Amino acid sequence: MAPRLVWLLMIPVFNIVWNFWVFPKLSKSFRSYFDSVQDATVGDCAARIAHWVCLCGALSLFPPLVPLAAPAFLILLIVYLLRTMDLRGKIKAG
Repeated sequence: MAPRLVWLLMIPVFNIVWNFWVFPKLSKSFRSYFDSVQDATVGDCAARIAHWVCLCGALSLFPPLVPLAAPAFLILLIVYLLRTMDLRGKIKAG
């Protein structure tokens, strides 16, 4: 995925669908890198968290679920971004 395509996440409503492409592919990219350097200590590179971020983002479109899904989306997004920053740090350190 070209880095410029990540900016499509800024488009309201479309970003809910685009989440399903960006976050899993980012985790897959990290996994691919760590596989290439034979580092199995990083686990699934936050792929499960990425799927939950996407799901909570989609569920936040439904008004009855907003009180649960929106805070869960925000918390999971923060956890996911922290995890990816940690993975990025491992790439620079390695």
